[in-house]
Amino acid sequence: MTSHKKILIDLFIEHHDRFLSIADLSALIPLGVQIDQTTIYRAVQNLEKNGLVESASTDKGHTGYVLRHSDHHHHHLICTGCGQIVSIPCHPDLWQDVANQYNFQETHHKVEIYGLCEACQKIDKHSSP
Repeated sequence: MTSHKKILIDLFIEHHDRFLSIADLSALIPLGVQIDQTTIYRAVQNLEKNGLVESASTDKGHTGYVLRHSDHHHHHLICTGCGQIVSIPCHPDLWQDVANQYNFQETHHKVEIYGLCEACQKIDKHSSP
């Protein structure tokens, strides 16, 4: 493992409950360490390919990455306020009825559910007029 990948994995561990974009990772690189965004992108792509991190689209259409927490297929609740993520289990036959209705054979799926976590809901209620 390269020193750059080790630094990135450490960042993913430190921020395990958030999706991090390439720009986020770049901003979090420790002072004195020189890693350009292209190198970060390539290293993250390699980590994803090897199953160490997973990606999701944020509510703003950007791609974020997080340390893979489980080998089991799961989905994510993503807070649009603070960026917190929660992994939720996926029932194996979740889409089967819909796929059958349309004579569609599913090969894989990925689901992100966006909203506000409990803490952000409280903040949102306090900031509403």
